[in-house]
Amino acid sequence: MATKSKDDEPRAPKASFDERLAALDQLVVEIEGGKLGLEASMQRYQDGMRLYQELKAEIEAHRQRFQELAADGSLVPAKDAGRDA
Repeated sequence: MATKSKDDEPRAPKASFDERLAALDQLVVEIEGGKLGLEASMQRYQDGMRLYQELKAEIEAHRQRFQELAADGSLVPAKDAGRDA
């Protein structure tokens, strides 16, 4: 009989950027609240740093994509939007 690995299990869809940002904000509130013990605070700090790195990487990827679009002329500055060339 074959055993299932973690890779075989269905994965939950990735939370949106805004949902992950809200989760990070909640972790900060919990840590700063001062009601958590040391272990719980450390776990939330680690979770928060993981979320922070994910969000930072996503922002950087979008920033690079905007630069690529602007460089090839596909991205029209807002003040020029709607004007015919």
